[in-house]
Formats: sequence, structure tokens, C-alpha cells
Amino acid sequence: MVKAIIAFVLISFTATTTNAQEFEYNVLYDPDKSEIKEKFQSDIRELFENTAVESIFRITLIGHTDSDASEAYNLNLSNERVEGVKDFLSEQGIPENLISTSFVGESEPRESNSTNLGKQANRRVQIKFWLKPIPDEPELVAEAIDECTEDTIITLPQGTKYRINKCFYLENPDCVKIEEFYTAKALADEGLLTVSEDGDQLVSSGMMNYEVCDGIAIDVFIPSRGIECGVENMQRWEADEEGAWVRVSPENVPTVAMDGQNFFQVSLSGIGSLNMDCLEPITLPPPKTRFKRKWRSGLSIQSVTIYCDCPLTGVRYPSKKRKGKKVIVDRTCCPTALIQITATDKEGNILEFETRPLSELDGNTYMGSCPTTERSKFLFIRTRNKVIHRKYKIKRNDFKQNL
Repeated sequence: MVKAIIAFVLISFTATTTNAQEFEYNVLYDPDKSEIKEKFQSDIRELFENTAVESIFRITLIGHTDSDASEAYNLNLSNERVEGVKDFLSEQGIPENLISTSFVGESEPRESNSTNLGKQANRRVQIKFWLKPIPDEPELVAEAIDECTEDTIITLPQGTKYRINKCFYLENPDCVKIEEFYTAKALADEGLLTVSEDGDQLVSSGMMNYEVCDGIAIDVFIPSRGIECGVENMQRWEADEEGAWVRVSPENVPTVAMDGQNFFQVSLSGIGSLNMDCLEPITLPPPKTRFKRKWRSGLSIQSVTIYCDCPLTGVRYPSKKRKGKKVIVDRTCCPTALIQITATDKEGNILEFETRPLSELDGNTYMGSCPTTERSKFLFIRTRNKVIHRKYKIKRNDFKQNL
């Protein structure tokens, strides 16, 4: 019985025969690995061996992990797995423009992570692909054919949906192009910030770049991140010519419920960048964190950028002190924050280290904020661990490259 269950988990392949054929296959991985096993390489080759490239409509790859290790580590591991499958498909002759990718780390398990069998099922890359429908033989009829008026809902890899005329979509599949940015890592990779043209901090429910062909307007549904992430009421913001966010209207964007989830509904046409944002509410003063250069590092800190998932924010803080001695950051509690720092050395070279979790920097262990539920013991005193420290010292060897 156990062997049968394992066999079922290792290979999952389904097909639906509606107007378009949809297929799914799951590549599974060993713990903490991103290499594709020979068995799955063979299955993928066989899967596409007899499939004409011109019949493929779209391929979507979604990377997952189990819950071992940190969220940031698992997010990066799921990305490595997706990129490995994408490269392997390209080696099989699949054009890259047919492949879209996303990675979600441990956030969307298919089984419980409480058992080894469940973890095995969760360490996967989903390969979803659609084949163009085979047209039926045309019938010779005397009467006119009714105009196609039915709409369809298209779901994108990170959860965005849009509504479009079904027949128009099948004839013009490239009419709508949307690039989603719904995580701190996505903002960091793209260098996006949640700051208005006036310098006010914003809280985002997600950003996107969009391109809709001329003469067409579509309804777009953007997933709400939930009241716990400060996105109960959102307004529509668009990027101006210099890339700054400008609020289109002070009115809140309406929400609709679909498939048990709330979405913000907007209408899009043309080309642009959209941000579902609200001004960050002013409550108690946030904790201040100082990033200081080490005395003999020879560095001058130019700026510090903090990215958070919940609430989704990206804010850059420039140095306000002479010679870049330190940068002071006002930040709400964000245990999974990502950080970027730009500095210059004595020769005037611009230095930058790769985006990394703030938790990887050495902080002052005696002062901090945002206590966790974990406790550490010092003599007879129990204290809560701190996830954001009040002071971080930046060293020259923190930086790996010159810009």
C-alpha cells in the first residue's frame, strides 16, 4: 500500500478535454536539492517527445519546497528548482517565450509537512501546460453564425485574474501581458519601492507592469493580502514618467469575492505600471534601527533599502550624516525583512551586496525589537529573542562586488 502511495505522489499527470487541453506533471526533489533526477528527466523528455511545439499554447512552472529551513531560504530554493526545469525544457527545444515561472517556497503545500511522505510531495515543481484546441471540421451552413459573447477568466501564476472575451482571447493570446510583483524578493529584484512622489511611505497589495493591445479594456482582479498585512482599503496608484507613484483617485478600489478569496477589481487598458497602495497609517513611532560603518572599514554608506512581505513595502533610506557614517531606518516589525546597502570605498568605488535577509547581518544582541515567542536564558533570567536589532555594523567584507 505504501509503495502504491509513493508511486502516485512521484508522478502526477492529469488531462482535461475541454476546448483546450490542460496537462500537469510534478517533478519531485530530495531535501535541500534542486537537481532534476534522471527518472524525472526521462519522464519530461517522454512527455514532450511527441508534442509539436506549435501546438503548445502556454507552459507555467511553479516551484515549491517543504517547511524545513527558513522562509527566505525556501523561497530561493524553489526559484532554483524552477530555473533548473526551465533550462531543461529549453534543452528539449521548448522556446522560452512559451514558459512563465513563479516560485512560492513553502507557502502552498499540497500535503502536510508533519510527515516525511508529505514533505516529499511538497518538494516539487509543477509543470502546467496547455495545448491549443484542435478545430473541428467546419460545417457548411446557410444561416449566419452567432457572435461570440462569452467571457473567460485567465489566472496568472501569482494569483492575478483578468476577464476577457473568450473567442478574442483564443485568437489573440498575446493581447494581454502582465508582470506581477507580490513579494519582497520580487520588489528587491526589480528595484521597486513603495514610496509616493511626495516621499510618503505606502503599504502595497501588489504591483504590476501591464500591456493591453489597442482598443481593448479588461477587468483585472488583484488578490488582497488581508487586513493583517494592512491592505483592507486600497487606492489605485500609477507610475509617472520618472517612475514615482501617483495616486489616481482617493476613492478606495472596490473588492469582489472569487473562489473564496477577496480581490481588488480595476479596469486596465494601454501600457503602464499599477500599484494597489494606501498611505501607511501613522500609529505609535516605529522602532529606529541604525546601520553604522565599522570604524576602520573605509566605507561611506550611501543608502539602506528595506523590503518586507507583510506589509508589502520597499523603502530606501539615504545617509543624512557627513561621510556616510550611519543610516537611521524607521521600520515596523518585519521579521522576514530583506535588505540592500549601497556604499563607497576610499577610492570612490560604488559597492553593493546582494539582497539578503536582515537576519543574516550581525546585530547588537543586547538591544532589539519585535520579540519572538522563543526565549533564551541568561543565568536565571528568561528573555525573548529579538528579530530586529537596534544597531548593525557594516564591514567591508559584507560587499562582494563593485558596480
